[in-house]
Amino acid sequence: MPAPYVHFRFAMGEYQGEPSYLVQSAKGLLWLNLPDELCGLLRRLPSGDICDFSLGSSGKFYIKWKEDGTMKRSLSRGLWQAINQNPNTLLDRLSLGAEDTHWGATVGGTKSFFLLELSLRGQIIKAESAHRVQDFRFVSLGADSTYCYNLAGTISTRAKDPRLKAEIKAAKVSGRSIMNVVLSPESTTSWLIMYADGTHDGMLPGDWWKAIEPYFQLRYSLLTVPAQRLRTHPATPKPITTLNAPIRMLTFNSVEYHQLRSLFFDGWKHPHKQLPSLVRIYAIDLPDPLWRPYLTYRLRIESDLGSLESLNERKTFHGTPRKCCIGDPQKTLQLCSDAACNVCSIIRTSFRIDLAGTAPGRNFMRFGRGLYTTSVSSKADDYSVTQANSPYKAMLVAKVVLGRGYSLMRTTKNLIRPPVGHDS
Repeated sequence: MPAPYVHFRFAMGEYQGEPSYLVQSAKGLLWLNLPDELCGLLRRLPSGDICDFSLGSSGKFYIKWKEDGTMKRSLSRGLWQAINQNPNTLLDRLSLGAEDTHWGATVGGTKSFFLLELSLRGQIIKAESAHRVQDFRFVSLGADSTYCYNLAGTISTRAKDPRLKAEIKAAKVSGRSIMNVVLSPESTTSWLIMYADGTHDGMLPGDWWKAIEPYFQLRYSLLTVPAQRLRTHPATPKPITTLNAPIRMLTFNSVEYHQLRSLFFDGWKHPHKQLPSLVRIYAIDLPDPLWRPYLTYRLRIESDLGSLESLNERKTFHGTPRKCCIGDPQKTLQLCSDAACNVCSIIRTSFRIDLAGTAPGRNFMRFGRGLYTTSVSSKADDYSVTQANSPYKAMLVAKVVLGRGYSLMRTTKNLIRPPVGHDS
């Protein structure tokens, strides 16, 4: 059963003798071998409205979502009776395992309901004599009476796969926070651990990884984890020196293309400068090590300001010299090796504050040492210089979290950070 607060939601089940799964991230939904009833519901529901789900054996499923301001639930045929609950019951969580095993909790309930093997049933009863049912952060049920649950931060498990035992033990020794453990109701060797830093480890069928992995990128985090909980054991990204981020050309009929096109033309504010034509728009898919510092900062600002609306997150422009012809029609999309090519260097390592103001002829920083972006594309154009044999220019679009911005009306070169009480 997915934990209430997770970067990604993932569940494994079994249907018609074959394994199944369901994935949810900000990228969308992905599923394999699910009953038609559930598939139809998933096609109808906006991905972002889904709050929880679980899969079991023989096509059993539970799903909870928001619709018209109310929380709704759907269970597979016969499951209400199997869990001995009324269809009007306000289920808060439900974990499904092999055959008819299950564990669940109701909204406002003080005790859970379950059908479990004897030893786990005893542990649950004993735990609830000293803890609230809400203290169960997750309960996962697997094949052959395997289980894993987190009670008030302490993880207990019965696993048949020694690799799963070793991973949980290693996380405990290192202090690495586990947010969820997903078990399969049809195989004791299929499992997935989801950590608080957005990373994951597991053993899944080999052909699943290729399909699932793109949905587990940090840039597609559901971002439902409170920032203070994430920072309990923050990820420490390694210094990035060489990374080749995948670059893909956006098609003219894509929504993303037209959003960026409008952003560029609407941001062209200098009437004396001729409006250029757009030849190509590319998307740069940064790998997780480059996204992680951004998400960590984003969560900190969200925690400090108290709401997503206060993040002041925008897409802005950055102009910088280009020494090669990357992006030109009929030219390569491979990053060049010239250290003086700022476009390729930024794509490779993202922005680096230590290199601010080091480009030839660009050592004047009007508002001190920092990363400069602008909503005015015609201003960024002043810095977009191609130093190769090319008739084209290149400009970067950067997503930034501005938070509490401070407006400066005159040159202030001595700043090394935003003024007190501001983030940018």
